[in-house]
Amino acid sequence: MRIGIAAGLGAGRRGGVETYARELVSALVRHSSRPEHEVVRVERPAGADGAALRARRALYAFTGWAPGPDAVARQVDALGLDVVHYPATELPEFKLRTPAVLTFFDMQEEFLPAFFTWRARRARAAAHRAAVGKAEQVVVPSRFTGECLRARYGTPAAKIHHVPVGVADAFAPAGEADEGGRVRARYGIPFQDFVLYPANPWAHKNHERLFAALRGLHQDGLSMPIVCTGRLAGEGRDVAALARSAGLPPDLLRDAGFVAADDMPALYRAARALVFPSLFEGFGMPVLEAMACGCPVACARIPALLEVGGQAVRTFDPLSVGEMAAALREVWQDQPLRERLRPDGQRRAAEYRWPRVVPDLLRVYALAARRTEA
Repeated sequence: MRIGIAAGLGAGRRGGVETYARELVSALVRHSSRPEHEVVRVERPAGADGAALRARRALYAFTGWAPGPDAVARQVDALGLDVVHYPATELPEFKLRTPAVLTFFDMQEEFLPAFFTWRARRARAAAHRAAVGKAEQVVVPSRFTGECLRARYGTPAAKIHHVPVGVADAFAPAGEADEGGRVRARYGIPFQDFVLYPANPWAHKNHERLFAALRGLHQDGLSMPIVCTGRLAGEGRDVAALARSAGLPPDLLRDAGFVAADDMPALYRAARALVFPSLFEGFGMPVLEAMACGCPVACARIPALLEVGGQAVRTFDPLSVGEMAAALREVWQDQPLRERLRPDGQRRAAEYRWPRVVPDLLRVYALAARRTEA
């Protein structure tokens, strides 16, 4: 098969879906066992996303009218691909004739509508539904997301394929000598021990409750430093302001902002634990990456994170500041617990390595191509 991956998402500031797209291309090239497979990275032309995509969303949402012939779709069709995979929940080339596979991550607007304006909620829902309808086959990284598609969109079960996100080889327990010192120096981290939270400060990432939990621990005599990373392009929200609002002492927080992907494995290995209090996820890549690096995890007790972490994580109710604080205290102070979580997490992460994932993706691609040919 000649497989296209629509991976032109930006310049390193688009978060987890960009990481997935980048690693997907590399994994398909390295782990496809059949030499007749060719992988083509399909880049969107400069200026083809952003405003144009928002305009398409508005058309879907407010008129129900699909746009006319799409110049980008014609360029993709001209590549002679058997299938093209859109890995980021959206399929903007609506007039595409090439069979399309879509990875659908989540429909957060259906579950947390208060975090979106009415316009944004309607536009997201319309664009997401249109993408799922257009795709020949839909990949979901968690069974939870597949259940959401069936229940909320009425997507046929035969069209949905559970294929999790793979974790790259760089996420491993062993790193380079003194990498912890180097990554601390590079990002101005003054703490020898810290908990790590890698997440853009969207509302559903729940920074406010996390900082309130850390404030409570500090007031009870346990000062737990935290390093926050993750700042997407154009993000105006400020983690430090959220911490101040929650009353967290400023000397307990280091907001490292955007951290290069190549530095994340070392940062996981340097952390005493990962905390991930998100209110909603379609998968949970940081939880998987941390486990792969041997970093103990305390995370929200929500469906997708329970799927990823299994019994290898310490969970808590993300709406309960008290329960979150208790979990953080336990993971921070209980060394035997951390020593158990490390190998359990590594074994769990081994199930998500790309060599296990790629064959399932190839089967979905073949199914999409055959369906159209029939």
